[in-house]
Amino acid sequence: MQGWAWHSSFWAYLTTPSRPAYEVALRLDPDNKASRSYLEKARKKLAGQQMAEETKATKEIIEKNVATSIPPNGNAVESGRVPLVLPAATSATTGGTSPTKTREQIRIDEKEANRFKSKGNAAMAARDYDGAIAAYTAALELCPDGASSHVFYSNRAAALCYLERYEEAEVDSETSIRLRPDYGKGWARLGLSRFFLHDY
Repeated sequence: MQGWAWHSSFWAYLTTPSRPAYEVALRLDPDNKASRSYLEKARKKLAGQQMAEETKATKEIIEKNVATSIPPNGNAVESGRVPLVLPAATSATTGGTSPTKTREQIRIDEKEANRFKSKGNAAMAARDYDGAIAAYTAALELCPDGASSHVFYSNRAAALCYLERYEEAEVDSETSIRLRPDYGKGWARLGLSRFFLHDY
């Protein structure tokens, strides 16, 4: 029951900005320097954003009191985050890990998927981000919900971030977290994508 409570509570974080995602990432992987650095940047950006909003609100109050001819016509701005719907972690071409696959076929697919992951990692090291995305995608087509699929989604999210495709990276990060909620890199990449989407 305790695991279920943790599983259900993490969904609340999926509708939160980058800062809380980094906080979760650091709880899971306290030595992650990149997460710590971006958390500090997110905190500073959020502080600046809040200050700008307070300044704007103050100006609006002054203008409203000074300009008596301006009627109060609902110029309050509401802001909020629409909860995201996570995609199913299955492939359109394979239909996911089918119950009709034999254990041997699943083992072969997972082994081949890990080869594609290695190719993706090599492409990342060579700064070939399109090649990395293609390799991680091939791994996911073979094994969309296997034992290492959360890593494939997270790695593809990293490559997408390098190409400044942050919305796609956000979706892959969320899928990684859905598959394995205690995977720190998934949380870190969710924080990174939301940071660059200016969602502090």
